[in-house]
Amino acid sequence: MSKLLSANFIRLKKDKFFWSGLVFMLAAGIFFPVMRYMDMRQTQTINRRHCNGCVLQLVHWYRI
Repeated sequence: MSKLLSANFIRLKKDKFFWSGLVFMLAAGIFFPVMRYMDMRQTQTINRRHCNGCVLQLVHWYRI
């Protein structure tokens, strides 16, 4: 079992799609909070865009 796991991790280490996705997620994880912070500093307000009740909003918007 450990050999199977190590082989899969070695395959993952060589995969360019994995690394590009990891870089994208790292960049997005830095970019979006910084942009929200800059927006908050510029407008002096806190924009509450987090997802409280997103499922309920989708149900209401799309009549699911």
